Amino acid sequence: MIQDFIRNKNVLFAFGDPGGAKQVLSFATKYRNLFNSVVAVSDRIHPFYQDFDVNVEDFKSKTPQEWLSSTKVDLLVTGTSVPLSLEIILVSEASKHGVASMSFIDHWTNMAKRFRVADSLVLPDWICVIDDRARMLAIENELPAEKIWVTGNPYYEFLAAWKPKINHDDFLMDMGIPRDAKYVLYAPEPLSSFGLEKKYGFTELEGIHLIYEAMGRLLGDTIYIIIKGHSNQKHEIFLDYVAKQEVDHVLYFQTLDINTCSYYAECVFGFFSNSLVEAKILGRKVIRPLVLLRDGVDDSLEVMESSNFITTRSLVDLEIACRQIVIK
Repeated sequence: MIQDFIRNKNVLFAFGDPGGAKQVLSFATKYRNLFNSVVAVSDRIHPFYQDFDVNVEDFKSKTPQEWLSSTKVDLLVTGTSVPLSLEIILVSEASKHGVASMSFIDHWTNMAKRFRVADSLVLPDWICVIDDRARMLAIENELPAEKIWVTGNPYYEFLAAWKPKINHDDFLMDMGIPRDAKYVLYAPEPLSSFGLEKKYGFTELEGIHLIYEAMGRLLGDTIYIIIKGHSNQKHEIFLDYVAKQEVDHVLYFQTLDINTCSYYAECVFGFFSNSLVEAKILGRKVIRPLVLLRDGVDDSLEVMESSNFITTRSLVDLEIACRQIVIK
């Protein structure tokens, strides 16, 4: 069905947040031979663009109307962002000019929030979700069922066959740690950037405090904690934290490639992010330190729990999980 819809179209791909960018670029790569022409735009620069054979142009260099008209676009394909970004602007503009549109949702959360402007929804012609559970949640969020397609996540297909372009030893050297070292990766959502501590009961800073305490004496000459900042992260939070540490085995990076970080990590820590799903696809063990999570808060990744996707709800359990990962 979707192949027939996109065949021979002049397509404008647009995305802001990394999750939407990866999904849309994977879709563009997978079906490239079906399109008549391809243009991709973003208001951000992400290091993973190099993984795809698609040139990404600066959205700010033209007006939304110019992007739609300059290449005779007859199909707009976007990601989705929270908070709202360029995608919603282009969806609105496409509707005014009779250009068909479809938007991808790469997760199971904030379904309607991705399209809400003030008290109304700005919707594309089609909303693409990753599975039947996402479709049900979208409908519960009052998105119209007739607009929803279950398309899967083409990025997961891409990631299953992905390998880093840099070898293990060189990657560790680039981070400034010894080649014989091990590291765990902390890849949190920027909860404090959006005031989400009111919802969840903690911030990303309290998360690293828990991880550091649980790792305890495991940290040493060959064991490191690497923190990878989200694109919406207020970086000074972690820069200040790292600067105050007495040992130099906790490092913060803003721009490292998250896939490479995950691929070579002993395990990946985080909370509710799609990066945890991606880490599992890459074969990494995932640990979620939800020790401080408020009771009754919806956990979209709870259904994924397994021996390789662990949720810890006490410091003791977190310490046990860390020890099993690092000492092996």
